[in-house]
Amino acid sequence: MYISTDCGSTWTLLQSYGEDAATPNSWVTGSNNTNVFVPSSASNWCGSGSNASCKTINLNTYAGNDEVRIKFQGKNAFGNNLYLDNININGTPNVKPIANFIGDTAGCTIGNFAYFDVSTNNPTSWNWSMPGASPSTSNQPNPQVTYATGGNYTVTLIASNAAGADTIVQTAFVAIDQALVPTISIAAANASLCAEDTLTLTATTANSGSSASYIWYRNNVFEASTAGPVLKINDAMNGDVFSCVMRPSLSCVTNDSVVSNSVNVNILPLPTVSLTGFPTMCIGSDPITLTGGSPAGGTYSGTGVSNGVFYPQVAGIGGHIITYTIQGANGCYNKALNNISVDNGPPKPTVTYNSLVLKASPISTSYTYQWLDGQGNPIAGATDTIFIPWFTGDYSVQLTFINGCTSQSNPYTVTQVGIDEETLANGIRIFPNPVHDVLHTEFVMNSSSSLNISVVDVAGRLVISEQRNLDAGVQDINLNTSSLPAGIYILELNDGSRSINKRFIKN
Repeated sequence: MYISTDCGSTWTLLQSYGEDAATPNSWVTGSNNTNVFVPSSASNWCGSGSNASCKTINLNTYAGNDEVRIKFQGKNAFGNNLYLDNININGTPNVKPIANFIGDTAGCTIGNFAYFDVSTNNPTSWNWSMPGASPSTSNQPNPQVTYATGGNYTVTLIASNAAGADTIVQTAFVAIDQALVPTISIAAANASLCAEDTLTLTATTANSGSSASYIWYRNNVFEASTAGPVLKINDAMNGDVFSCVMRPSLSCVTNDSVVSNSVNVNILPLPTVSLTGFPTMCIGSDPITLTGGSPAGGTYSGTGVSNGVFYPQVAGIGGHIITYTIQGANGCYNKALNNISVDNGPPKPTVTYNSLVLKASPISTSYTYQWLDGQGNPIAGATDTIFIPWFTGDYSVQLTFINGCTSQSNPYTVTQVGIDEETLANGIRIFPNPVHDVLHTEFVMNSSSSLNISVVDVAGRLVISEQRNLDAGVQDINLNTSSLPAGIYILELNDGSRSINKRFIKN
């Protein structure tokens, strides 16, 4: 065994032990053996049974030295294995400790704090002072404590051994955060709401942190976990009970989750409402006051609707949704929907006057025609695209589309119909009309005259032409029309200065 007082630069022999024929059994703990020696029991070690006592070396000479190293050196002449164990250095220290410690320097009042002695020179006792902690003192080398109140705290350690004591004071060694108490309460935006309304629940929290998590429950069944502090429900039922569990994102809190109060939902029923269908309208139809909503007292809305009146020209061609909304006695609204259609109508016709004939335009097989007098009354039988007016005055034509929609021309004023005032006063009559074989024409002549009688078709072609000399008085002229094709014709009576025109139909 060697010792060094300069960290191993030089070595001094302390003691040597040997085993040979001159000094048997002074070192060995086993008999001679040609196999590899491995200790297998306590008797194989010194100080056990009949074995020699373990060796002790006095190191008093070296007391007080620093940087002491000890080494062991074994030599043999191809002998067996040598084992060293349980090497102890003991005695009374003569250098007092140098106090020092490490430990937790920050945390929360809900946490545990540990301090560890790292003093040198082998202290044998410790006296910790930790004001504000629980416990506030300790004789343990590595105490654990808690703090009930946040703040900065000083820790003091006195480390002692037989040679003396040393003290270390670390001011404001540990910074303690006061644990916050998280809370949550939830409330509905409205104490009662109408069926089909959106229920809005809002969580109000304290000490939750900026990224707390919220887990919502309906009737104690999981509802949502990504809704955040606001939950919107579109299908809430009367009697539903909602609650929320909040998990704070702060680390220094008294609870890692808190449960809110419960909120009961009161859902009010909607009033019963209906709306009957509407007839199809034409784009040119007059506005209509909307009806059919039940119960009464509601309001109508939709495209083309103003103050309960539907304006087809404003709505335009196509289908339009009409909404009827009613408010119930409990303040809840409900609505019913129905469709109203606006069909296209014929264009506004125009009327021209030529050769004593009024003509309507446009002409299409999709339209039917009706001529109207100055008072807007239909003229019986006047349902063709042309019309021969009998009297002066205003005339117009009405077109009807195949869908039933109509349009009407502006009035056309006729000032000359080929009948002089005297003859018009006496009157003229043709019959039968429609005619088949013979057309009778009756009128009164005030004086003798030569009369030209002609018949033209609607294309203006002359199909009958006669001249007759007539005496004054009542006249009855018969024309043979049997050879004429079926159609509309114009009879003209002309005395050279005046003319009379009458329309007839040949069947």
